[in-house]
Amino acid sequence: MDEEIFDPLDAEPIARKRLVLFYLVDTSGSMAGEKIGIVNQVMEEVIPELRNIGGADSDIHLAVISFGEGCRWMHSEPVSVETFRWERLSAEGMTPMGAAFRELNSRMSRSAFLSAPHLSFAPVVFMLTDGYPTDDYLSGLEALKGNRWFRSSLKIALGIGESFDSEVLESFTGNPELVLKAASGKRLAELIRFATVTSSAVGSRSIGFDPAGEAGEESCRLKEQAFIDMKNDSLGPDDPMDDSGW
Repeated sequence: MDEEIFDPLDAEPIARKRLVLFYLVDTSGSMAGEKIGIVNQVMEEVIPELRNIGGADSDIHLAVISFGEGCRWMHSEPVSVETFRWERLSAEGMTPMGAAFRELNSRMSRSAFLSAPHLSFAPVVFMLTDGYPTDDYLSGLEALKGNRWFRSSLKIALGIGESFDSEVLESFTGNPELVLKAASGKRLAELIRFATVTSSAVGSRSIGFDPAGEAGEESCRLKEQAFIDMKNDSLGPDDPMDDSGW
């Protein structure tokens, strides 16, 4: 019997683990002008940087939902950073944060945006807002907190200006150290870039166990601490309010 010769070209490629970055972006009327302009500009600039994060073993995807004049997903499913294109957002309407929480909860499941748990890192969820919820956010947030994927995710919130509800953001992240604050346009741009790049780097590490559940929540705590440590090492003190009118 002839000995079978192994051809490395016939080998199955090693599957890359997917990391989904979820963005919840406040596009209410108070975000109009400089604030939403900075969000659009920085996200357009930072996405190419994400293509070099995580190495050959990670596949970073983005899923963006805006909430203002209703809730809208930028794309119908998470899109790889290799092909992702940021669609510039405009700002109008109220702040239906509760509706955004409920919509995120519906998509953080095996039947929607997280269909392959064994090939996924725990997600990253990043929320930006400059105001107070104008709908029933409590029921939406409670439903989201019951989601095992959300509980195991790295959650970061960015409060813009001086009129956002810090208690809501602290409840969303579960840790006040994961709430960032931007009182000026310069600081807003800096924090969006820092949070995006750093959370991607931390989220694509195999720290502990990543599946949803108790093991995933322990992994989440380790990633939260890694993010906080990097924040404390990299960012200076909060900036004072400037003359931007925020």
